[in-house]
Amino acid sequence: MKDDSTFTTVGRKHYKCWSGKGASFSSQKSSAASNLILTSIEYAPNGDSVVGASDGKLMVFAGTSLKKSLEGHTQCIDSVAI
Repeated sequence: MKDDSTFTTVGRKHYKCWSGKGASFSSQKSSAASNLILTSIEYAPNGDSVVGASDGKLMVFAGTSLKKSLEGHTQCIDSVAI
């Protein structure tokens, strides 16, 4: 999260960056999550999102762009802490 008006949601085939204020929000979806189940998220100090997946991968996003995908574990990553 870069500031109080942005946040990211993850889930089954789902990675969206949201922005807005009050009752007006808009989102952008990442196509990199189209075949994944994303289970957890944490923000790095530089604003990148570090996301855990059900297949054990760690993925790093800058906004909706996938920067890298890492083999983390052999099972679901249900929590990420930086």
